Amino acid sequence: MEALRRIEAYLKDPAFPLALKHVDSQNDLSFHSHDFHELVYVAGGRGVHLLGENRFLLGESNVFLIPPGVEHGYEKTESLELYNVLFRKEKMLPTIYDMEYLTGYQLLFHIEPYLDGACSDRRLLFVGKERILDLFTQLENRLSDGETGWRYRSKYLFDRIIHTILTEYMPIPFNSPLDKLSRIMPYIQENLENSLTLEDLCREAGMSRSSLTRAFQQVYRMSPMEKLRERRVDKASRLLRAGDLSIQRIGELCGFSTSAYFSRTFREETGFTPSGYRKKYRAHS
Repeated sequence: MEALRRIEAYLKDPAFPLALKHVDSQNDLSFHSHDFHELVYVAGGRGVHLLGENRFLLGESNVFLIPPGVEHGYEKTESLELYNVLFRKEKMLPTIYDMEYLTGYQLLFHIEPYLDGACSDRRLLFVGKERILDLFTQLENRLSDGETGWRYRSKYLFDRIIHTILTEYMPIPFNSPLDKLSRIMPYIQENLENSLTLEDLCREAGMSRSSLTRAFQQVYRMSPMEKLRERRVDKASRLLRAGDLSIQRIGELCGFSTSAYFSRTFREETGFTPSGYRKKYRAHS
């Protein structure tokens, strides 16, 4: 596998981590990974997307997200036209207001990228060309023209692309296991500070313990409670970076019953204590 691709190689401005690569005809591509998020839209043609050990058929209007560090590639490509939007999520798409509670957000960022071949033989998300292709073209032009205000205009177009995907995707079948999973994730996100049990999640999803656990293992390769713990640590990380709330208060807002439990869990997940993580982030910034 080739060396890790870094976003700096594609940027016009290192302080503005957003780029777009329009590939008229994507050739077969061996496994590679990168240190940024890559949003991919299939404008035409077909091929097979290699994702770890899995293979997904691609066709026009497919849209999918490749998280940092995930090995992927393409094979059996036929006139495969792609728009690849490269970005650092923490800079270009900070979690604000209630965006992460949208079903589309959960599908795009937290479900679809982790599906394996046992779940689906195609990518899940589809957005019609008439709804989004012009936005990709405009973004491509703004990122290359260098006119005054290009950063602001590019960010505006990027936000419109994300909004379109989150709200206009062709949904998966109602009440299917994946549909229920996409609805339980916003519930988890909204209730991170509360004491949640597996029974609470089963009741909200309308699924048995075994069905819910199987769905989480299939998609995330972890149990529902392990996923809950991961989301709590993710929220705590954002709060530690964002302001000056006390460590104890951040632990409370993220559902940790004691400061000691918060510190231990955070260190197990990140390798840092909460205070050490905050200090490292501020020194880096």
